[in-house]
Amino acid sequence: MALLLTDDSVFLHIPKTGGTWVSRVLRESDLMCFRFSHKHADMERVLHYGRHYPWQCFRRSLKAGPLLNRRIARSFKFCIVRHPESWYRSFFKYMTSLDWKRHSGPGGDEWHPYSEMYDLVAEDFDGFIEQLVRKHPGFLTRMYRSYTEPGVDFIGRQECLTQDLIDVLNLRGLEFDTDKVVRRKKENVSPELRTRKELPADLKSALLETEAEAYRLYGYGSLADELNPAADGRVNSVKSEAHVAVTTSTE
Repeated sequence: MALLLTDDSVFLHIPKTGGTWVSRVLRESDLMCFRFSHKHADMERVLHYGRHYPWQCFRRSLKAGPLLNRRIARSFKFCIVRHPESWYRSFFKYMTSLDWKRHSGPGGDEWHPYSEMYDLVAEDFDGFIEQLVRKHPGFLTRMYRSYTEPGVDFIGRQECLTQDLIDVLNLRGLEFDTDKVVRRKKENVSPELRTRKELPADLKSALLETEAEAYRLYGYGSLADELNPAADGRVNSVKSEAHVAVTTSTE
């Protein structure tokens, strides 16, 4: 579920981005007030918590006070994203390990941020991407936008997860043990497939084109950068303005 922290910040957990580890660190650091909404609640389900989960919101409000919805709406919000191809690989591994079992939310809620992809059952990753670019082009761009718009204040990245979490907690002036965060072992990692190979050039290009906006918006370079990673270090270092400028701009 989304997390309300002690300073009224809200962490939105995008699936397959290290959010389970982030949630555990926040809880172990005594920075978490409580969980609310759906585990992977997007911005709509955070800003309009009471509309989507009225009974759960009512029960939370009994403890948190009648202005809970207003507190959440006005809160500082942050989330974590991941390199698009890496995200799709993780998703494919995870769903394969579950034999493509569907998820449900609170009270049997059928909504899930990646529910539209349940029809992409494939034997291998190449086949999965081939279906993806044909049936659901730009899916990840849309999903990321559903978490970052409108009003997210900080976007970290899975590739530098530990440091980005430390940065946002320091930005908020929260007290925590940096050494414990650094030492905290990552968890909920999908099992490796028996074989891992690079995507064929045509599928890689198709994926890059359909997710070009995600690469640009979240600091993973451009289509040219990804096709020619030696040209500069942007893709590997994922250093960009994404999680710096977002504290003052939510374009």
